[in-house]
Amino acid sequence: MARDIDFDLIKEAKELASRCYDGKNHHVAAAARAPDGRTVVGMSVSHFLGGPCAEVVIIGSAAAQRIYELTTMVVVGLAGRVLIPPCGRCRQALFDYFPSMDILIGDPPAVIPIAELLPLPYRRWLTDPRGVSSMGGNHEDPFAGR
Repeated sequence: MARDIDFDLIKEAKELASRCYDGKNHHVAAAARAPDGRTVVGMSVSHFLGGPCAEVVIIGSAAAQRIYELTTMVVVGLAGRVLIPPCGRCRQALFDYFPSMDILIGDPPAVIPIAELLPLPYRRWLTDPRGVSSMGGNHEDPFAGR
């Protein structure tokens, strides 16, 4: 099934990155769409302790706005000129919080489900005898029947 490209979301992320990029502390911007159409944005925070990526900032910002589901995200770098995929750490966090989320990457942009960007995610429930994920929900066992 072909999925539509959310060009408005891309535009918003690029404008945020262009506006906030400072070459030192804020390198990457991201924007995400909630099912009701609201947008959540975030900027990376560079720090000598290792600051959070823009995608992780969005997870917290969404929760602060009582948004607990996000459907689509776009991440941009180089002051908003390039759509980039989330790093491995962010892919895992996004998969844990929003396992059916789509990510917009590339030029021209393409829609890639987060599960395809992270084909073999760590799943805490595989090591937890209670069968719960690190996020508290139950997930299907991808290895069942293999």
